[in-house]
Amino acid sequence: MRIREILLEYNLRNLLSLFSEKYKQVQQKDHSNEYESLEEFIKSIEEPLRKENKFQFIDPYMKWIVQRYVTDNLGLYEDIISKVIPGLLTYDSLKRKKN
Repeated sequence: MRIREILLEYNLRNLLSLFSEKYKQVQQKDHSNEYESLEEFIKSIEEPLRKENKFQFIDPYMKWIVQRYVTDNLGLYEDIISKVIPGLLTYDSLKRKKN
């Protein structure tokens, strides 16, 4: 369990170093995003995923979301909350049913 926490912390730091500057630029254009820092943004997205208790290791999804958001491929923050998060939850539940 401790190794997972270490990996998550490392991956969070990696995401922050890769995308913090670009995030600030995109965040200023997106009026639906109230989170000043990338770390707050990530936590706001993790919250609904963890609330479902279905995602134990969401890092691959988080990297994809952040990367697409800062390159303007996902649209606004409200689109992530209303479309991407429910889509990921559906995808994950279908993936589990298959196994």
